[in-house]
Amino acid sequence: MRTYTVRAEWTDGRWLLVVPRVPGLVGQAPRLGQAEPKIRDAIATMLGVEPDSFGVEIAPVTSSRADALVDGVARARDELRRVRREVLAATQQVAEALKNEGLSLEDVGRILGVSVRQPAEADERDKALGAA
Repeated sequence: MRTYTVRAEWTDGRWLLVVPRVPGLVGQAPRLGQAEPKIRDAIATMLGVEPDSFGVEIAPVTSSRADALVDGVARARDELRRVRREVLAATQQVAEALKNEGLSLEDVGRILGVSVRQPAEADERDKALGAA
């Protein structure tokens, strides 16, 4: 399936959408979340194909300063995921050692400062932090 990359540039309070592989095709959207369906319809109409017959990738263009900040956040999130994996592995190792000493799961949880009864809540917290 062919994918069209759409360059999205913020200008005059709107996102200007440009599809380099389809000369002359431009669109606008007030929000990035509205860009994909708008430009998908425009591509389908211009090429005379079904809207679900191709992919669309929106590529926001920002200032070099903003790009550097976004890259920094992405690196920090990657580091957070790495550290979370290390902490999880260490916690599991310690929990296993404490269980082998005969402690209950509740006591292991208290010692480690984790809940053994609310994994769904922890999963939601991890997703909110971008760790999932």
